[in-house]
Amino acid sequence: MARRLALWALLLTTWIGVLGAEDWRVAIVSLTPKADLLLPIASESAGRFAPRLTATDERQAHYRERLGREADAAYDKARARLYAGGETDALRQLKREEMEGGQLPTLITYTPIPYEEALSTLLSSGGEVVEWYLRHEGLDGLITLSVEEVDVFDRVVCTVFEEEEMRMFDRLVERGSYHLLTDAFNEAMLFYGSAGRAAALLVEGGPPSLRILLDGEEQAMGERLFFTEGTEILLSLSAPYHHSLTTTVSLEAGRIVTVDGTLESEEGGPVTLTSRSGAVNWFVDGVFHGNTISLGLDHVRYPLSILVTKEGFAAQQIALSAGAGSEVMITMEGELTRSSPLLEREQEDFYKALRSTILLFGAYVATHAIGNTVGFESEFWPVAQMASGAVAIVNLVAFAAQLAAYGR
Repeated sequence: MARRLALWALLLTTWIGVLGAEDWRVAIVSLTPKADLLLPIASESAGRFAPRLTATDERQAHYRERLGREADAAYDKARARLYAGGETDALRQLKREEMEGGQLPTLITYTPIPYEEALSTLLSSGGEVVEWYLRHEGLDGLITLSVEEVDVFDRVVCTVFEEEEMRMFDRLVERGSYHLLTDAFNEAMLFYGSAGRAAALLVEGGPPSLRILLDGEEQAMGERLFFTEGTEILLSLSAPYHHSLTTTVSLEAGRIVTVDGTLESEEGGPVTLTSRSGAVNWFVDGVFHGNTISLGLDHVRYPLSILVTKEGFAAQQIALSAGAGSEVMITMEGELTRSSPLLEREQEDFYKALRSTILLFGAYVATHAIGNTVGFESEFWPVAQMASGAVAIVNLVAFAAQLAAYGR
């Protein structure tokens, strides 16, 4: 009995601990059939701009209340199991310990729920009905989406419920043009997740190796979205072979500021590109610059992408960086590509020459054999032997020269 009581006490404690460790749970519900088209946009915006929860006194109080309800449910279930098993002594000793604190989750989990007529009717009642639904479903928050046709427009309403109802936005857009609401959803989700306290800084574009510093602190490579509760931030952008940029960015809580990460490329002196393989096709940063042996470039901006092609040869891609010098020599490997038309023609000529050589030597052997056959004596056969032999030898020499050319 004592062991069973200890087991239930451990189970109760573990259960409460696991429940308390879960994320902040929010449902995104479509209240109208057309609002289903908004669920992917809203979910993506929420996951990107509101992945983490900002703590407030109201949210902390709500979370403690939720933990209390879950602890009560776990306690009642333990009592029911002990009662059903007839463990009266264990039942008398089982106590519901008061919860202490409870760490507010830092991550938010979003669950999109498509339109259901019964659920839409229920949530449209608002007030205590929504509060009951949140408690019943074990949710901490609720985001509702509705679309109403107004003439040639769609009226889109986004509302958030936690302790109270808050309308995030109410917009008119041309019918079906929901992509125009992306920015509105982004800022609405940012405001919700941060409780209206944080701003977002988004750096778009620029070199892949862009280095970002915020107030002098270097950020992780590839990270482009940042959240801060400050009103100003010093932004520094830099990348190899580009001029760096430093600027002060003004921020506003609940708003997203987008900064173009494009940097001016470093400019070098003139560069001459020369091919050791004859005239080639030059492509500089994807632009064709002609078929020549040498190509001169003025006012070069690094890094520079050079593509060199020539019929029958493998293309060469060269990344030219600062410090490469004023003259760059390029040598084609001389390696024929298997799909090259030139290779196909060379192979065809080779097989024709081989076939002709074999046939001519066959003709020489045939005339010699026929001339030595009894009953076929004639002055014609010696002449034919001499002619076919000479032609075969000349053809063999030409074939040997062609074969030797493949080694050069």
